Amino acid sequence: AILDDFGRGDDLLRRFKIERVTMPARPLAALRNNQQLPIAEPWLDVARGQIGAPHPVVSNVRQLVLNHPTALIHPDLSPVLKVRCAGGVDAIVAVAGQVGKGLLFAMSDPSSLINSMLRYPGNRAFGAGLVRYLANDNDRGQGRLFVVTNAFKQEGSVGGERSLGRDIEDALRSLAENLAEARKIGLPTWMLALLAALAVASLAVWVGRASGRPYRSPLPRYARPVPLVARGGVAGRFAMLAAPSSPKSLVLLELKSALFEAVAQRFDLDPHPSADAVLKAVRKSGQVPPVLIGELEQVVAKMQRAEASVLAGSSSRVSREAIDEAHRVVAEVLAACGALEPPRMKGPVGPVSSPEPPHHPEAPAP
Repeated sequence: AILDDFGRGDDLLRRFKIERVTMPARPLAALRNNQQLPIAEPWLDVARGQIGAPHPVVSNVRQLVLNHPTALIHPDLSPVLKVRCAGGVDAIVAVAGQVGKGLLFAMSDPSSLINSMLRYPGNRAFGAGLVRYLANDNDRGQGRLFVVTNAFKQEGSVGGERSLGRDIEDALRSLAENLAEARKIGLPTWMLALLAALAVASLAVWVGRASGRPYRSPLPRYARPVPLVARGGVAGRFAMLAAPSSPKSLVLLELKSALFEAVAQRFDLDPHPSADAVLKAVRKSGQVPPVLIGELEQVVAKMQRAEASVLAGSSSRVSREAIDEAHRVVAEVLAACGALEPPRMKGPVGPVSSPEPPHHPEAPAP
């Protein structure tokens, strides 16, 4: 049985396709002519000119005083109580019927059973009839009746109908209700005490770990070793080129610089020769095989593309295989040209004698 007027029973009623609507404004019978206290009477079916018996819950009820009720609409369940209203329209306030393997009784006014309303004979008879109806287990009268009132939570499902979507919906609804209740009345005292205890314990653990942790004395910056990458000279240059974060195109440009400098020194070219001048000097020397010259042209083209990309501010992707190939070609070309040999000194080679100081004859003694 579900007795609810303006509470949160909408979800449960909606599962049984029961719709809760507003009570018509002009009931024909009301207590002390108060339209908020209409008087309901049992629903009697009229079939073939004969009046049927009322529902067992209201078999001993003639009139039932309601207190700010709502009305119910259901296409299949049988009406139990009605309120006659002006215009010939009856408002149904209680329905009953079989749902699945069980029975359902729904009423839109739980206030009809409060203590102040039980002084009316019809209300007392309705309460007794509802208890007998709910406690009747297979007509043996040995059923158990659980009465749940005021604020309570509903868990599980009706009739064993469960699904993952419904479980998630119930969990989200429960969370929203708990948050709304916490915003309205605040957290309970035990939860506040628990949160305070957890905060104090966390603070104590943090203070203990921070105060008992040994700290290493920082080394002054002037006494720290200088990283190899930050150093100058050849060592710093090679460390920078070998760093994992350095682009491979810089290594290719380093090979280009070494190639052009060695060829320029070997063939007396301009200190900063162009690529065409280097290739022309290598061909003209006649010391490099044609196949190797073709490979050199391809390597020089890759070097120029990498240099243009670096100057433009973008990084070109150079593979490790391309660097190894360029290193091999440059080494073979320089070896074939004789550029790896130490430079020969120009002019006569022989011992160099230091000039003798001028000889001044001693003056005769007077």
